[in-house]
Amino acid sequence: MSTQDDKTISLIASLADDLTEVKVLPHPLRRIFPWILFAVAYISLAIATIGFRDDISHKLFESVYMFELLLVVGMSMSAAFCSSWLCCPDIRGQSWIVAIPLSLASVLALWLITKAGLDHYEFPILKYHVCYIGAVIFGLIPAFTIWFLSQRGKTTHPYLMGLMNVLSIGGLGYLALRIVCPAEEFGHIFVYHVMPYALFGVVITFVAAKIYRW
Repeated sequence: MSTQDDKTISLIASLADDLTEVKVLPHPLRRIFPWILFAVAYISLAIATIGFRDDISHKLFESVYMFELLLVVGMSMSAAFCSSWLCCPDIRGQSWIVAIPLSLASVLALWLITKAGLDHYEFPILKYHVCYIGAVIFGLIPAFTIWFLSQRGKTTHPYLMGLMNVLSIGGLGYLALRIVCPAEEFGHIFVYHVMPYALFGVVITFVAAKIYRW
């Protein structure tokens, strides 16, 4: 073996001295599925503890109400799946998955805008309301757990991951609030059901690069 080959082998060995074994990141489905089970169980328990809205038996037979709930469920769950895929640096080459929650979120936004126009939306007087506490209860624990899962990966899209986590947590919280709160006025829904999670999204936007970093 030539001296040059010896030097090359020596160089490779020196470069590999500090390398340690790295565990392969599990498939995104395996990573997010436990979170979905936990989030659904937690939200169900919280709703059962707080209590369903008095007219829930009637609302479940209203197509408009059920459309809204199913739309929110689809957005929240697809955003959670997308967040798990985003933990991989290249999104596993499946960047199309981002379009699903973004499309459903756009439909929900259009739905709320339409509802505001039809309901002659008026901005209510800002004051303390029990729905604010509900928003924290429904969102805090699932938010912490999905943040923990996000830290286990290495995303190259921190802001997009932050958005997916906000859509996922906000969707769950909004769903729960619509099930326990009997208010149907758009002003109430916007201020007390949407705004807490929208503000959470603004905060995540500013700190996403620091939270979801290599």
